[in-house]
This record gives sequence, C-alpha cells and structure tokens, in this order.
Amino acid sequence: MAGAQVGPTVPGAYRLMHADVPDNVGAGIVLISELRCAACHALPDAVATSIRWNAGELPSLSDQVLVDSTSFLANPAMTNPGTTMPRHDLSPATIVDLNEFLVSLGSTSEQPGMPVGSVERGADLYHTVGCVACHAPRRDPGPPTAEDDPFSPTTDIEYPAPTIPSIPIRNNAQTFMRLFAPTPALLTQHMELTAPETTAIATYLSADAHDMKRNVDPLSLKMERVARGKDAFVQIRCAQCHVGATPADEYDRIAIERPTTGCLAESVQAPAVDYGLTGAQRSAIRDALALESPRTDASWQVLGMAAANNCLACHQRDGFGGVEPGREPYFTTTVEADLGDEGRIPPTLTGVGAKLTPSALKLVLTGHGVARPYMATRMPVFDLGDIDGLVAAFAEADRGTVTAEANVTGLEHHHRNHYGRELVGTDALGCVSCHELNGHQSLGIPAIDLARAPTRLRPEWFMAYMLDPASLRSGTRMPAYFPEGKSTYPKLFKGGARQQIEAIWIYLREIDQTRLPVGMEESKQYVVVPTDAPVVHRTFLKEVGERAIAVGFPEGVHFAFDATQVRASLAWRGSFLDANSTWNDRFSPYVKPLSDDRWAFPDAMPFAVAATDEWPSETGADAGYRFKGFGLDGSGTPTFRYTFEGMTIAERITPMPDGKGLRRQFAIEHVLNSVAFLVARGETVKASDSEYRIDDQWTARISVSEGEMKVERRTGATPALVAILQPDDSRIMFTEEVEW
Repeated sequence: MAGAQVGPTVPGAYRLMHADVPDNVGAGIVLISELRCAACHALPDAVATSIRWNAGELPSLSDQVLVDSTSFLANPAMTNPGTTMPRHDLSPATIVDLNEFLVSLGSTSEQPGMPVGSVERGADLYHTVGCVACHAPRRDPGPPTAEDDPFSPTTDIEYPAPTIPSIPIRNNAQTFMRLFAPTPALLTQHMELTAPETTAIATYLSADAHDMKRNVDPLSLKMERVARGKDAFVQIRCAQCHVGATPADEYDRIAIERPTTGCLAESVQAPAVDYGLTGAQRSAIRDALALESPRTDASWQVLGMAAANNCLACHQRDGFGGVEPGREPYFTTTVEADLGDEGRIPPTLTGVGAKLTPSALKLVLTGHGVARPYMATRMPVFDLGDIDGLVAAFAEADRGTVTAEANVTGLEHHHRNHYGRELVGTDALGCVSCHELNGHQSLGIPAIDLARAPTRLRPEWFMAYMLDPASLRSGTRMPAYFPEGKSTYPKLFKGGARQQIEAIWIYLREIDQTRLPVGMEESKQYVVVPTDAPVVHRTFLKEVGERAIAVGFPEGVHFAFDATQVRASLAWRGSFLDANSTWNDRFSPYVKPLSDDRWAFPDAMPFAVAATDEWPSETGADAGYRFKGFGLDGSGTPTFRYTFEGMTIAERITPMPDGKGLRRQFAIEHVLNSVAFLVARGETVKASDSEYRIDDQWTARISVSEGEMKVERRTGATPALVAILQPDDSRIMFTEEVEW
C-alpha cells in the first residue's frame, strides 16, 4: 500500500517538531491523539496519561447527503491530501458495499441548494477572520496599509509562501452540508460569525466545489450491499472514531509491541491501515511510545492542549508557534488606526497564567472574553474538556514568572482614585490619549479599554507591566512611563512609581463611581491644527456625512472623503476642524470645517461607463462602487482605494505647492472597457490647452502619465466635462489639479 506523500496534516505536531528547540516526544503525543491511535491500540500508560485534552469528535456520519464516497474510501489521501483518515486495504467490492451503507445513513430530505451570498464578501472574511491561520490561503494578501503606494517608485511586494501544512477542506456536498446547513452552523458557533457572514464564506468556498448535487438515488440502494457494508463498517472499526452509526461491542485493543511495524512501518502492509505518515511523523510517534513516565506537569498540559487544538497557529507559547511569515499579512485590524502588530496579531500565551485572572482566562477559553474588538481575527471556540483544570494548569505553569508586588486592596487607599484620575488624564500620563475607558472612546487610536484591567488582569502583572512594558511584551508600543522606577510625572507621590501605579489601579477599579479624567470629561475646544504632517480625522461632517474622512495639511488646504458615497466630497482653505464633539460628545454631533473658503467636488461619482450620455445619479454601492479603505505613506498622506466596474482605483489628494488648490492623482488597474472620468460640471467651460475654466469660478488641469485619454464636452440636463480613458491591460495614471 503506497502512503500519501504529504502525510496527515496535524499543524500543532508539526510546530513542535520544527521549533528552534524541537519537542519530538510532545509532537508524537499530539499525533497519537489526533490520529486516534487509541481507537484500535492499547496505548502505553505513560502516553495515555500524557494526553490531557479532548481530541474532539469526528464528523457525524448521519450528516451524509447521499454523495458517492467510493473514491475517498479507496484512497483518502489522494482525494483529500493531508487528511487524517487512514487508507484501509479494501477490495473494490467492499468499497462499494461500504459506500452503500454510508449512503443509507444519509438524509433523504431535500438537499439544500448551493449557499447564496457574496463571493467577494466571503473571500474577504475567509482571509481576515482567522480561517487562513489553519487552512490554506486562496489568494495573495491585501496591500499593507503603510507601504502600498502606487505613486511611490517601489510598490512591488513579494510575500513569503506558508510553509506549515494547512488543514485541508474537502470541497464536496458533505462538507458544506455539515458546516453550513445545520442551525446553528458550525462556523457560526465556533467563530462567532453571523448567519450572513457564514453564508458568504460558504458561497466563496463552494464556488469550486464538486459533488454538490445528490448523485445517489436512495431508492436504488441494494439492501444486500447495505448489509455487507454494515458488516465491513464494524469489521474495520469505523465506529471507534465516527459517530452516527450503531457501533459494535467494545473492541479488543491491539497492543503496540514493535513500533517499527504495522501502521508505523515504512511500507505498511495489511491488515494495518496506512496514514501515509512522513518519516518525521513516524519518528515522533516512536519517541512518544518510548516514553517511560507520563508528562503530567502543568506546562505540558497547556502546551499539549495548544498544539492539539492548533492554538499555536495564532499564539506563541514558550518558544513554540506564533503566526508564520507566510500567513502574517492576512492578520489585519477592523479600523484604520496605527495600532501596529499589537492591533492585529493575537497576543502571546507565554505567561498568560500569571497575567489573567482565573475568571478572565475562563471567559477567553470559552469564547466570551474578547478584549480587542479592533482585531479582525476572531477567537474560535473548541471543546477543551476540563476548563477549570486547564485554567488551573495555566496558573500553575506560569507561577513565579511575575515577581512584582502590588498592594492595591487595603483601606489605606481610600480616596486615592482621585490621584489615579489625574494620572490617566491628558494633563499627566495621558493614558486616555490611546486607551478607551469604560466604553468612552480614546482621544486617538482605539487601544484596549483600561476599565477592564481590574477584572482581567492580576494586579501584580499590571504592576510589572507598568514598570517595564517591554519586559513582558516585546515590541509593545506602550511607552515606558516609569524608567528606573521613577515616574515621568513627578507631581504626585514625589514621582514614586509604585504609588502612582497603585493609584491608577484603584481608579480603574472604581471607575463606575467616579468622574472621567481630564481630556474626556472637560468640554473645551479641540481645534486640530496640522503642523508637521497631514492629519487624518474620521468624523460626522456637515455637507459630507457620517463616514467622513477629513484630511488636513500644514499648507492650510484640506479635504474630506465620503466613505459611504465613495468619493472626494469637499475641500476648504484655512483652519481645519474642531474635534471637541467627536472626542467628548458621545452623541457625535456633526462638525463643520473651520472656514467659509470652500469648494465642492462635482456632486456625482468620479467614474462612469463612457457610453453613458447622462452622468449616472447613483452613488456609492448603488453605483457599483466598493470602498477598500486607505493606506498612509511615509509622510502620513492617505491613498484611498475603491473598485468600480472591475477596476481597482487608487486616489491620492495633496495640496498644490502654492496652497491655491489640490492635486488629485489616480492610478487605475484593470481598465477593461472605455471609462469616463468626471472632470467638472458647469454651464460654461473656457479651454486653453489642458486648462479649463469652469463657470469663471474655478480651474481644472488634467494630464496623463500612463495610458491614453481624451477630454470632451458633453451637453445634457447637466453639462459636463469628461475625460475618456481607453482600455488598458496594465495601468492608467493621470493627474487633475483644481484651483478655486
């Protein structure tokens, strides 16, 4: 029997085997568990006792949807490379009989149709919510937010390919029936996805699936074959792993006497089953079987669980795991904020038992402890068995990793929350400049809510982290406010670090009983003044809307982009914005530009099909536009991205050197048809070379650097000046300058 070349995919075991300091014995234990060797074999006591986690159930065979499975039964690894289903030495006739029996277990109700949802939305979700941490990516990652600038000379980015094996997804009707038809669907249950999100992912994954229609007629089943198939099902011990069929009496377990024969032989011979193990996998299993004493220490309980459930795909623990480079670009944020890796990469599990309180850790492990809503990756929920025992194992394994002392509960701290309020405010340490507080938005990036600290964190960890953030979280953006044990704010407790940290803790613990800090509570003017770099500010803006992205420049020329309509909407000169209502008023009233020197972009979408005589009145999604966000270059200038008619459009707006107007630069890919760009709308146009004077009020100049275009005048209900872009299979780049 020839084994599969790739071997069964057990990513956690792979990570243990291929770490800088590998743990082959641990990898072997995980493999023995995940391949369910105990279904047939009597494991050595040392190995059996070392498996301290729930391996989970395989798919129920009652979820069959009457699909022909003969090819999979004949050679599972060939049909679904990486599967953990072994190959049995079965005759063609037995395979047919077994298939007839499995079909007889399936539902005879009407098979659900193909899921109907947005393929594009499903693709986005599949590649952002965490699916690709375990399963293979199906497209290249999106452009990085800070470096992908089509107007920069260096825009080509090469992404490394994933090297850690991906868990296969078998694309057929049975898979999608099991994942998406039940209510609640497995994805909804385990990934906290909404029903529309689940449907979108199902639509995307099923786009290239096969066997999506019932191809076995239940009325044609030959009962004698079904009976023979049931006997085969019992004989080859399928019920030891699968549920959904009546199992036979308890099997006698086969002792493992020679771990170089049977399933572990380099050339597997019947009656042994063939998993197609790689040499490294066989070696790891043999090392585990040679274990003399069980691994029951708390550190192994935690690491073994993390490996078996593939937590190591996202989290790092004691030198094992973490997001690999080939999958790292798929981890993103849900907001456009400069949060760095802390905003998109799941946190380390190293030391988490000394960091989180038992109640908080239990919530995390059961899928109810989300503390980073800005992170696009969602925490899956697994049946981990003894949760209380696992929480205790985390605490025991990480005991002693934090040695700081924190006295934060005594009566002597009465009234000290007053000092904590002062410290977190903008006049002191300024914690609320980055962190949310008790549901109130921060003054800057939406970092984790500080009010959750007393219920989530152990006080000694909080103390140690505040004293030296980098010692507990390498690469953190948290500033060091207490270098060498002295506060950077010396006005309280003579700069005593521990006293100040204790005061902050008391304030956070009593946040529901006290006032918000300075910067959140006080209603004063917050005029935003761009000085050395552009300022990007999201707000409710009059004349634009509720999803306005205002961009202010030191040159004193500013504009706003409407993310709902997906177009540049308003420009003005002078002062920028007063952000007081955005930062301090929870009802977020509309603000307006601090200048009357305004100019409105044409009140229609920038592009349309060239053959259209009248410019379309629809906007945003109704016009076929899809907003893709924006990225910032090295100067902090945003480039907005959106799609229309199959085109990918990048638009960058900057001030003219003399401050008289704005320069709009466009880079467009996939121009498959003739497309028109709306230069201006107006009753009169005076042309001089490539300069156009519109209604004697403002001037437009347009030039093309890549591709072809021609400018023409259109008369109609609303006269317009348009530029016609010719189809181009590479890229079109052009610039429009406006002065008013």
